[in-house]
Amino acid sequence: MTEIGNIKLHEGTMQILEEMKKLRSVRFKDLENLTNPRTKRKYSPNTLSNRLKELEKYGLAKETIVKSDKGRIISYIITDNGIQFLDTIKKAENIIGSKK
Repeated sequence: MTEIGNIKLHEGTMQILEEMKKLRSVRFKDLENLTNPRTKRKYSPNTLSNRLKELEKYGLAKETIVKSDKGRIISYIITDNGIQFLDTIKKAENIIGSKK
């Protein structure tokens, strides 16, 4: 886990943000195939759920609910703050990586 300010980044958090940015809107099932680069295993549903709650808590992602004839469709979108956060982390990684 990495902590930036008050934001704790657990494994999978950045991957989820990247997926949201790429797809614009993701449903839980869209994230179920993400794998942990360290363990090469898929994240558990509990882990994914916890990461999504974290992202919402810090205002980096937002849950959206759309009613349809099949019931509610819940999806998640990256917020403007989430995009800025992700871009800032990527820039920092590039700076640190170039110093090695």
